Amino acid sequence: MITRTVTNVGTFNATYVAKVHAPEGLVVKVIPNKLVFSESVQRITYKVSFSGNKARGGYNFGSLTWLDDRHYVHTLFAVKVE
Repeated sequence: MITRTVTNVGTFNATYVAKVHAPEGLVVKVIPNKLVFSESVQRITYKVSFSGNKARGGYNFGSLTWLDDRHYVHTLFAVKVE
């Protein structure tokens, strides 16, 4: 599991929802899957876990995108399954 912290540099009261694109067999969980920013909350920490029990061996690539009504934050990932 990895932990990341994001800082909102946009408008107050923004809500971002996670969208994951993962290869077949790779299970990706994002906790929480919704980030709610406000005037008093501008930094939020989230966690991502990967399970490759059914994924093909070697490197698997995907992405995590946080979306609101107008913006997106896109992160690519690579997971090595042995």
